[in-house]
Amino acid sequence: MKRSPVVIVLIAALAVGGAAGLSTVLEAPAEEAAAVAAEPQRVRTAEVRPTEATSNLRFAGTVRSARRARVGFSVAGRLVERPVVVGDRVAAGQRLARLESDELANAAAAAEAALGEARAQAEQAERERRRVERLAAAKAATDEELERAAATAETAYDNLRRGEAHFQEARRRAG
Repeated sequence: MKRSPVVIVLIAALAVGGAAGLSTVLEAPAEEAAAVAAEPQRVRTAEVRPTEATSNLRFAGTVRSARRARVGFSVAGRLVERPVVVGDRVAAGQRLARLESDELANAAAAAEAALGEARAQAEQAERERRRVERLAAAKAATDEELERAAATAETAYDNLRRGEAHFQEARRRAG
């Protein structure tokens, strides 16, 4: 293949120029790094703002609440009413379910009766303690009898306080 003298001159010029360009490229990074380090870089910033444009996006899927509450009863019983179902919106204080209250009402009545009995026993024990105190003052009762009457009265008052607590709890559960 024969080449014309113009093409040969061009190839030679490119070869010489390429060698000179190559030496410039090899020296350039060190010089450019020094120039960049000496000169601060400018950064362009922009404020992000909401736009008036709205777009409706639709996605297929299931939506679940981020917060869930597990509810339960503090007493056992038969569920007789549930005015809400899963997924309903509820307000604070809204009734979610109701248990059969016959058993709880009976327990409250029994606790009230036990409270009345404890009250009667405490009153009787107090009368007995006062009677023994009068007898001990007249030297007709021993110190042992006085101590026994005082202990009996104290125990009766403790039983009365326990009965009041049981009655209050039974009433709370029945409510």
